[in-house]
Amino acid sequence: MMNLLQVALGAVLLGGLSVKADEFYRDTVFPKVDQPFKLVYQADEPTGTVVLKVVDLKGQPVAEQTVELTDGRGEWELQFDRTAQYRATAEHDGRKHEIMLPVVTPKRELNFVYFGFGESDNPLDWQEFATLYTVVPRAVQEPLRARGIKALKWSYGGNYISLEAEKKLGEAGVSVSPEVARELGKKIMLQNFDAARAEGWDGYGMDEFGGYIGSKSEAQNIGFLHGIADANLPKEFILAAWQAGCPSAELLGTYKDKVDFLLLESYVLEIVPEQLGLERMDHDLAGRLADARMLDLFTAPYDSRCRVLPTIELTDKLPVREYENYLRLQRREFPEVRGVGFFNILKEKKDHYKLVDRMCYDYFVRPVLTFQPDALVFDRYGSGKVVAAVSNIGAIDSGEVSLRLLADGQEVARA
Repeated sequence: MMNLLQVALGAVLLGGLSVKADEFYRDTVFPKVDQPFKLVYQADEPTGTVVLKVVDLKGQPVAEQTVELTDGRGEWELQFDRTAQYRATAEHDGRKHEIMLPVVTPKRELNFVYFGFGESDNPLDWQEFATLYTVVPRAVQEPLRARGIKALKWSYGGNYISLEAEKKLGEAGVSVSPEVARELGKKIMLQNFDAARAEGWDGYGMDEFGGYIGSKSEAQNIGFLHGIADANLPKEFILAAWQAGCPSAELLGTYKDKVDFLLLESYVLEIVPEQLGLERMDHDLAGRLADARMLDLFTAPYDSRCRVLPTIELTDKLPVREYENYLRLQRREFPEVRGVGFFNILKEKKDHYKLVDRMCYDYFVRPVLTFQPDALVFDRYGSGKVVAAVSNIGAIDSGEVSLRLLADGQEVARA
């Protein structure tokens, strides 16, 4: 059983927090080893007690605490000293709530990004493990923040040039050169910044960038990105850029110190097969990621702020099982990329959000034991033994693992 540190217990009132009554949640998406977090219960009734419990996956108790409610709210602060998969429960007035409680390593950052939702939708109805939304209704901003989820405000990206600037400036006889695009990038970042901060947004979700290699549009987008840097926004203000089309090495390199998230749009399930005629849609996804790997963008080395994630469109046209194929490919071919993004909005099959959310947990969070190609070798010049290298590419320790070596179907060794 895990040693659990009960750092602080009791009920605390946080004024102005707009969460629905009778809810149970974590105040962070993924609690990390040796870092405190809180379980929060919000009840209809202003007073009373709630029994909070943590159990392992077999239902065995790990910790329990009875918490007094203040204005219907109770909190329990916890801290764990190792990774694990738990469940947390809250029992109050005959009602019981249960949530998953993964405790992950701080050495592996997890990012699950969604374009967002319209005014009539609440992402909390479907998703538990999203970490960032680039567009959400203002009404769910505070509930998301209470759970450690970042909510961004929509903003133009480099497409501002083709959608707005070229027409307006063209009428005045001005051509949008890369230098002009740079001025526009700074202007777009600054013109609504004070209002965005006052409204409580965590950053801008910039929709979107693009342009084929060597095109005028690509040169304009590079200039626009330099303008973003010129705006010198605070580092804590998140900048997420949606990139349509395959970016060149120069454009990828320009992103490196300009944005926090580069979200590579891969229309692998609809546009690529229907309009581009590709038979192997997975190669489209892999191609975009290969360029980012070449430029050292995956693990943000040398203090780079940029995280690069592949993103896939969600569409009502396809069965949800299709998405698993692409998560499997990503984890097999690009295991160092510890996150994924999704865009477009499911209009009819909205329960697919729940399934995709669970896929993210299964493929990135829980223990994911992986036997990579060439992981089994015969060390003929050294020990003279067979060497097997097993990787856990998840974010939670697997515990003890057993390996068997078979020769002609017969077990010859075990470790």
